[in-house]
Amino acid sequence: MAMVLVVFITASTMLFSAVRPPSRDPDHDVDTSKELNNAKEALFAYAISYAGLNSSGDGPGRLPCPDSSVPGAVDSGLPDTSCNSTDVHRLPEYLNLATGGRFKINDRYAEVDRQFWYAISPGFRHNYAGGVVNSSTPTSLFLDGEPVVAVVIAPGAELSGQSRPSLDTTGADHLEGGNQNSTSFVNRNAADPDAFNDLVLGITKSELMTPITDIVVSHMKKAMDYWTTSVIGGNGYIYQYFSWSWSGLDLIDSYSDTPNWYFTDAWKADVQTYTVNPAVPNVATIKFKGCASVFTLTSGGGTTRNPAKC
Repeated sequence: MAMVLVVFITASTMLFSAVRPPSRDPDHDVDTSKELNNAKEALFAYAISYAGLNSSGDGPGRLPCPDSSVPGAVDSGLPDTSCNSTDVHRLPEYLNLATGGRFKINDRYAEVDRQFWYAISPGFRHNYAGGVVNSSTPTSLFLDGEPVVAVVIAPGAELSGQSRPSLDTTGADHLEGGNQNSTSFVNRNAADPDAFNDLVLGITKSELMTPITDIVVSHMKKAMDYWTTSVIGGNGYIYQYFSWSWSGLDLIDSYSDTPNWYFTDAWKADVQTYTVNPAVPNVATIKFKGCASVFTLTSGGGTTRNPAKC
């Protein structure tokens, strides 16, 4: 968990420097924008820390479903047990963790007509039986034309054609521009800008996979360091080297501390290239299929990635 927290702190700094702040709307005050960012950060933290927060055996990268219950109902505030990409419902206020306790997402904007709305690409949902989450997991949502894993939406004031107060669970009386029933979300409605005041933030796959691949590679590096071979050179110097064949990745399977989710989420199959130069056998490079970064691992040394983000 300490390693996960370090990765999350680093990723959070990167996350908010990389996110394009939404254009200001007179119907949204500063506090709303801050709370929207806080909700996104909480979802991001839950996804990154998922393996340590739950006892399901699944790995990081999973997010909760939206909450389609009627506000005020017994199950209000909790995520649904399943969801599809077209399910645009309220953002859950919290999650009950399998390990005990609750994980808070956002309850400041939880009242009727103020609560944030939310949608998730179903391949990343936290209770998707048999679902695999790695860098190759596809997204099915878009924000302003760019692929995203999830969106959080702050509705503005009531517009013409909307009726509030409302217990609407589909968003028709709260969202507009297609945000209420679409997989393609927008921060503006060019066709009718006066009939739009939603504020939308997305979690991109790159944002999510950058810290997750760091976690995965850290586990791979531990196993590879454990299985390095010592060779005494002609000068008497002891060299440490990785296996430079593809079977070098198989050694990770035999390392007792490799987490189970590494296997269930098929991270070895997600490796696109694994290379060790026989001339420099203490250095290996790894690239995953759905991440632009190339990781360079040095036996007994550190790990670098280039570029810095997936």
